[in-house]
Parts: sequence; C-alpha cells; structure tokens
Amino acid sequence: MSGRRLLVGIGDDDDGDAMALALRLVDPAGSDVVPLHVEARHRRPASVARGLIDSARDRGADVVVLGTGRTSLQVAHGAPCAVAVAPAGYRESGPFRHIGVAYDGSAEADGALRTAYDLAGRDRAAVTLYWTIVDGRVAYAGIPSPEFDSLAQDVRRGAQEALDAAADSAPEGVNPETVLLRGAPAQDIAKEATGVVDLLVVGARRRGLLSRTLAGSVSDQLLLGVSEPVLVVPGGTG
Repeated sequence: MSGRRLLVGIGDDDDGDAMALALRLVDPAGSDVVPLHVEARHRRPASVARGLIDSARDRGADVVVLGTGRTSLQVAHGAPCAVAVAPAGYRESGPFRHIGVAYDGSAEADGALRTAYDLAGRDRAAVTLYWTIVDGRVAYAGIPSPEFDSLAQDVRRGAQEALDAAADSAPEGVNPETVLLRGAPAQDIAKEATGVVDLLVVGARRRGLLSRTLAGSVSDQLLLGVSEPVLVVPGGTG
C-alpha cells in the first residue's frame, strides 16, 4: 500500500502474524511499518482495543495490522483507518497472488474495491469480486411463484450489471473475475474465497468501538470465518 503508514502488533505474546502481513501490505519504497505494542496482560480486550485505536489516531496511521481475536474485531469497529487481520500462524511473504473483494455496490464496498485494485496493480495479482444475493424466499414467501421468479431475475440481473461495472472500472493491467452467489453473504463468500485468495478486502461502515449488532456485520463474520488475511476498509477511505 504505497505511502501508507502501518502500525503493527497487539498483546504481549507473538506478534509475528501481524508483522508478516504488514510486510506484504507495505510498499518498501514509500511506507513505514511502525511496531506498536500494547501490554495486554490483565487488561480487558476493550481496553486494549481503545489503546490501539487512540494510538492509530494520534500517530496518523493509514492501516493497523493485527493478529486474529476479539481485540481485532473491536479495533475494526472503531479504528480511524483500515484494519488488516492476519490468521493465527501466518507467515506468508512476497507479493499477493490473488485478491478477493466482498462487493455489494455500496459506498463502503467501492472504497474496498479501490484499495484492492491498488494492491493488485502493485503486485500484478489476480482479482475476484464476490457478490451475494441474500436469499429472499422467506421474506417474499407471500408472493406468487411467477412474480417471485420475475423479482429474483431482476435482482440477479441488477447485481450482475453492478459487478460488471465494478470489474470494468479496474485500472489497466488488472482484470477481475466476478462471482455471483445467493444465500448468506459472509458464509458464502468465506466458503468461496478460502483456499483461493490470499487476501480478502471488505468495506465497513464507521461504527465506533461499542456499536455492535447482535448478529454481527458481514465484515465481522468474514474476519472470523476466512482462513486468509482480511483487510477491512471503512467508508470514506481507500
């Protein structure tokens, strides 16, 4: 990520997972990796998260890179910048080979898309855009079958057109593929992306540290459900 300042690491144990991912994200010609250590022993995850969020804001970070865990979810909710989360035991190195984007046409997803294209152009990586149509058979159970089928076709057509437009917006040298799914967004994208991409980029709304829904957001579920690194790009960045 050219020109980006990365703050790396949490806790008081091994932060090698976060550092390994940071070194893949960083552009050596124009970025700094700043190790950031917050003593976690005997502290609540929310307290550790608040310390990391405050440090990111005070030091003008563009990206915070963390290992997986409850603290990473809380930082992703409240950070003033993008947050990347490395899976446990992560030690990959070198350029990214295949970048996935969870896309739904929203402003937040557009920010994630720009970030993914930036990284893909730098690393000459393949890109796949994933869009999941939420299955509406329960919500529209009262609609007669012919009308439901027509509505479903319209939704599918609109989603595919938006995916195609997102793919067409790629910079020269980046040639995305598109995958249209139907079901539960986080679970289906996680299933499709796992073992295929080596970085998944997802947009998220700015919510604040304590703002959480009972079900959790799609970005939360992807952070927990994908075995590859996830980069969460909040709305207004990218």
